[in-house]
Amino acid sequence: MPAPLTVTLAFTGASGSPRGLRLLECLLAAGTGVAHAPGPRQGERRPPPDASKA
Repeated sequence: MPAPLTVTLAFTGASGSPRGLRLLECLLAAGTGVAHAPGPRQGERRPPPDASKA
């Protein structure tokens, strides 16, 4: 029996939201685990990654 699949889903803009939501519905209906990667809010900027932690 294969290990359960988990997919990380990230929305990066408004134009991808309808497709992303449909993909999310399909993944959940198929029993796939879904994690999300929250992005910055509109107008927010994230600091660059700290290279010393890599």
